[in-house]
Formats: sequence, C-alpha cells, structure tokens
Amino acid sequence: METLVEKQILVSIIVPVYKVERYLSICIEDIRAQSYSFLEIILVNDGSPDGSASICDAYAAKDNRIKVIHQENAGVSVARNVGLDHATGDYIAFVDSDDRIHHLFIELLLQHIGTHKLIYCGYDLFDQDAEVNPMDLLSIPAEPAQIDNDPLGKLVDVLQILYVVPWNKLYAKSLFEKVRYPVGKVHEDEYVIHELLSQVQTAVHLKIPLYYYRRRQGSITADATNQQGYRYKTEAIYLRRNFFKSIGRETDFITLNTALLKRFMLPTIKNDDKIWSKVSFADLFKENHLSLPVRLLLALKKMCYPLYTWLAKTGKRFMRGAD
Repeated sequence: METLVEKQILVSIIVPVYKVERYLSICIEDIRAQSYSFLEIILVNDGSPDGSASICDAYAAKDNRIKVIHQENAGVSVARNVGLDHATGDYIAFVDSDDRIHHLFIELLLQHIGTHKLIYCGYDLFDQDAEVNPMDLLSIPAEPAQIDNDPLGKLVDVLQILYVVPWNKLYAKSLFEKVRYPVGKVHEDEYVIHELLSQVQTAVHLKIPLYYYRRRQGSITADATNQQGYRYKTEAIYLRRNFFKSIGRETDFITLNTALLKRFMLPTIKNDDKIWSKVSFADLFKENHLSLPVRLLLALKKMCYPLYTWLAKTGKRFMRGAD
C-alpha cells in the first residue's frame, strides 16, 4: 500500500513567533521530530525583540524544510496570514511557538482525515514552567476516530473551545482560499471559525490529546484585560450570530442571539459599546426566548446605566435570579 509520504501529501505547519526565545527551540524540535516528515515548516518572526529571530535562522540553516519569514511586528493574525500566503502544502496546521506537540501529531491526523477537509484532536494544558514530555502525556488509549456530521453546529455553544482554537486541527488548504484572520483582534480565531466550518459538511474527531498548550503569563491572550477580551469575544459572537442568520440557520441564530444578549448584562459592557449600542428596545422585547426579568434589566441598562450598575452591585441575588 502506498504510504502518505509516497503520495506526496505535503503538510505546511505555520508557527507565529514573538518573544518566545525561552520556549522556541523545544517547539521547533517537536515539529522536526514528527514521525511524518514530509513537512513545510514556516516560522513567521513577527518582529520579536528577543533572540527568537536568530533561533529561527539557525534552525533554517540545518533543516531545509524550514522557511523563515521576518516581518515588522504586526500581531499574530498577520503572522498567520503571511504563513498562509506562503504555504504550499496540501494541508495546513498551526502550532503556537511556546506549545508542544506529540511526535505522532501530524501522522495520526493525516491518517484519519480520509476525504474530509478537517480533523481535530484533543489537547492538554500545562503550566508555564512545567517540565513536559509529550511522549509521557499520551497515556490514555486512543478512541476510534468519530465522524462529526455538523461541526458548524457546535459553534452555537459559545464555550466550545475545542472547535474554535486553530492549533489542534489539520485543515485542507482550500478552506483558507477566501479566509484570513482579522488584524488587531484578541481571540482572532473566534472571528473566522464559522467561515471555515461552513465549508465542511463533516469533520473527523480524534479523541486523543496530541497537542499541549502552555499556559503562561505574557502571552497575547493573557495580556488582554478581562474587559477587553470579553468585548472581543462578544463581537465575535455577534458576527457568528449574523452569519447563522445569513445562511438560514434560524434556530441557531436565535440561540446565539439569546446568549449574546445575556452577555450584555455584564455592567462593564457600557452603553457606548459598539455592539450593545446597536441593540434597540424593540430587539429586547421581540426576543421572547429571554425571561422577562432579563429583558427588563437590559432595558433599564439602556435607559439608565448608573442605576443599572448600582443594582448590579447591590442586588446580586436579584441579578442571578433574572437569569
């Protein structure tokens, strides 16, 4: 039987690099050690002010699979987009430059993808300074790969991190033909995942943790304030809600609209917020999937934000009961 390498299936792994000199070498070594070796490894140095650029160049000098792109600092979205623009592989994978992957990560995903355009696996989290060996982390037996017949539908649950994150997946390159990450956003993956999954009727879910995400201070996501991050995620849900409506998935639109309106109960979302300000009184009272107390509280917020914030601080039991 012809092997995957013999079929000349090239996989492009895109790695945005910024201020990660402490972790970068071990990340690159994990990628170079993949059991599936027919790879194009694209390191996008996003104007990193530390020694990351030199590390990238040193690895490129000893591994001809590695391409290094140096650019002025423009953010992770631009780095991913530049990587996509330079990728020549049949499939795309993203790896964050401070994370780790199992040496079977690409091989197992590629083996199970079949005729599908997307496969995703499980992931584990580990702390910033933990000594982690991905070989040891794969301690649970792999369950058979499962077919997901409605991956887009999973996005109705706004907490479905497994489906949203970009780095635990293998994508057919064609999915990105008209899709790029938005510039200047935190939680940028939330803004595009529905556009990717809308092109996928079925996906494959490999229920085994092959990707290992490092939780560290100073990362782009960690640096975003809670309020700022909340606003970006809310904006992404708003776009996703509108997307479901545009493709005729009315039930999913209603579910996301309800979730979106409930998010606006947070007092730190002020009345001048660009998404919340678009919600009219009519929008609140035609939304019969919300309880009446919730609708009344949101109407109060529209009319008198100071009174609403006072009530939120002093009447927490009532606020919880409204949900």
